[in-house]
Amino acid sequence: GNSYSMDVPGLTTLMLLARKADGPILEAGSGLSTLVMAAANPDQIVYCLEHDEGYAKKLRSWANSAGLTNIGLCLCPIKDGWYDLEEMDGLPEHFSLALVDGPPQTEASRMPFFEQGFADRCDTVVCDDAGTHGYADKLNEWADLKGRTFNQIDPRMVIIGETETVECLS
Repeated sequence: GNSYSMDVPGLTTLMLLARKADGPILEAGSGLSTLVMAAANPDQIVYCLEHDEGYAKKLRSWANSAGLTNIGLCLCPIKDGWYDLEEMDGLPEHFSLALVDGPPQTEASRMPFFEQGFADRCDTVVCDDAGTHGYADKLNEWADLKGRTFNQIDPRMVIIGETETVECLS
């Protein structure tokens, strides 16, 4: 019943990519996608950035109910249009996979993930809600500038990185 939740083809794509991840996973935002990636690859930690304390509490409860212990929940407020990571120590330097699905586009931009160098630390970056606000065009420009692959696999989802094209299941 969450209108912001990723659709089944998107979650399936994430599951397949997470299974292949050979290092930690990063998510900007949190939710069902966090649980799916953690369940798909229990050998890797899924670090997620969340700004909403109430939602973080729900995520912890859902993870506990599912028996998932490989989620690193990083509660950090939005500051200047992006997650405030000033007090955040201990995030890995490199991630095998990242999902950019936060912060909510009604509250902030998702481009700081790219502008502040987080995407450079990730082999593969999946972006949800790419069909809004010219976001896909900005992502394509960034990927081109960095010499990385750009695959818009459906109207909502873009995959950037050194990955094979993954078709969304319908």
